[in-house]
Amino acid sequence: FTLIEQDMGQRCFAAKNSRIIPFAAITAGISLFICSSVSIYFGILAKRYNLQFSDGASILLESVKTFTNPLATTLFMGAIFMAVISTADSILCAISSNLSYDFLSSKKIKTNKQLRLSRLLTLATGLLSLAIGFFFNNVVGMLILSYELSVCTLFIPIIAAILMKKPSKLAAFLSIIAGGLGFITFRFISTPIPKELLTISLSFLGFIVGQKITNKSVITKEVVNED
Repeated sequence: FTLIEQDMGQRCFAAKNSRIIPFAAITAGISLFICSSVSIYFGILAKRYNLQFSDGASILLESVKTFTNPLATTLFMGAIFMAVISTADSILCAISSNLSYDFLSSKKIKTNKQLRLSRLLTLATGLLSLAIGFFFNNVVGMLILSYELSVCTLFIPIIAAILMKKPSKLAAFLSIIAGGLGFITFRFISTPIPKELLTISLSFLGFIVGQKITNKSVITKEVVNED
């Protein structure tokens, strides 16, 4: 997911030049490893001392509260809250920018109207996300579901864009549509094969169909031009 998420793209485009990107990626990876190790450390402490937690309680926060002082606990909770807000803000901005600048770029909308449209899309996306959140009791499960949707719909088009010289736009759209339909369908149908694998296979099939249609149309145009 890290290869195709919007955070990675935003940070790469925000870099001053291409030489900074590898250094920044390595530094971010090391920082992420260190931060993740802190959570693992407190989890190990909780298991070693056999701490008992109530249902629904956060093991990480309860461990920090037990083994540190109130100030450290407050700072830790604030860091988690800021991370959640930052992630939500990044995703909302990414969705609105994709819809307003990528999908609607061909409409030749004026800059001021495009900015207003982007703000409205951000508001609508936030309200829709808030409404959907009431149907989930587990935040982690909801996040995993959103990651699965992104991977199932975007993995094939992005890999094709990286590996192919001239990938078809139609193929990308069909791949996204097929992946989305597969993602929804296999939520309700049980299969012996992992549903993620089937969904990505459908996405790949959609890309192949779109690419063949594009290639056939290109060949037809070349024949017409020769005549």
